[in-house]
Amino acid sequence: MKFALVEPKIAGPKRCRWGDQCRRPDRCNMDHTEYPPVVIKEDTTTYFLETRSHDRDVFTVLRRTLEENNFIRLDVPKEQVVHHNVTLLWGTVYPKYPLPKSCIINHFPNSHQLTSKNRMSINLASNFDYLPKSFNLPEQLQEFQEHQDQNIWICKPVAKGCGHEVRVVTRQELMNDYNPHKNPEGKSKRVVVSEYIRNPLLIDDKKVDMRMYVLLKNGDSIFLYDDAIVRSASEAYSNNVDTLNNSFIHITNNSINNKKILHEKIQMGDQNNCYGFYGNKSYKELIKNLNVDPSQQLHDLVRCAVNATIYNKKYEDELSDIGDSFRTMKHRCFELLGFDVLFDENMKPYLLEVNGMPDLNGMSKNGFAVIKVDFDIKSRMFAECMNIVFSDHFELTGFTKL
Repeated sequence: MKFALVEPKIAGPKRCRWGDQCRRPDRCNMDHTEYPPVVIKEDTTTYFLETRSHDRDVFTVLRRTLEENNFIRLDVPKEQVVHHNVTLLWGTVYPKYPLPKSCIINHFPNSHQLTSKNRMSINLASNFDYLPKSFNLPEQLQEFQEHQDQNIWICKPVAKGCGHEVRVVTRQELMNDYNPHKNPEGKSKRVVVSEYIRNPLLIDDKKVDMRMYVLLKNGDSIFLYDDAIVRSASEAYSNNVDTLNNSFIHITNNSINNKKILHEKIQMGDQNNCYGFYGNKSYKELIKNLNVDPSQQLHDLVRCAVNATIYNKKYEDELSDIGDSFRTMKHRCFELLGFDVLFDENMKPYLLEVNGMPDLNGMSKNGFAVIKVDFDIKSRMFAECMNIVFSDHFELTGFTKL
């Protein structure tokens, strides 16, 4: 089996969830044609998709790469998967329900040791040179109070993504958050606070970070993709404390910066081109233009982070509730991770967080625009990722084995 690269394709009208039962077909601008029936033969290669709604869209890199390479999506309740010849499970976490013995799983059962913000900050707190000083609040509030060296912090909720409720704040603001006299509900907020890197790498005077892709296989192999998506803030950088509440300066997440660009387009009356802020760049092009090579530091960062967490043997004991031992099932597991890395002005990398379900879309949310850099990188990366997963002898072209 060799996975071929998919080409960009834009969406047609979205299908109406009510189909031919729609009560207002004359007003509804969605597609009402029936889905073609899928006949699954015994020798068909099938996969089961248990994940977020936008990854279910037929135009994502994930689905198109699989389905244009002769995989068919099995549409049954997860409890029935064990009764089918499923080759691949793509889910949000390691499943607790039974699976066919031959099924390959896209998560390790202990991957949360790295992908959970609070677990990562604990597991990498010592002997790891690439993590900004971090604290879990309120659990480590006393330690945070004793740490006097840093005044500016970035604060992230433990259980939220897409930049939701991420703040850059002063030390005093954080202390006020957990002062019962000033904020009685503050104790209930579980967040990770990290030292804010105030001298980040700037491109066109704007702060940037990188979404890098790491593939784990069989519980012992680590692969790093040689390109990454460079994400940019939408306003010129300033480390003045008066700008800390401006997310468009200090947060590079696309979900945050889309809001600014969408608002500006609507204000200008550009209602038909509101695809958002997709000013992403290629990491390979960036490094070429900067004439630097931080690959050795990045390799060290990735190896240390994975070996201290997902590949750390001390976490095997907590897997007893899965049913099989880790040694027995690890050959069935792989994991595609999104490493968010920020460089400072001296090109030292810092690990910000690790995403266990990196976005594999490459299209605008409405499916009518291809985001070129995103799609090119994700489609090439994911095709090679699947080739590595399903073959032990695939020749690497984009991934490097660490």
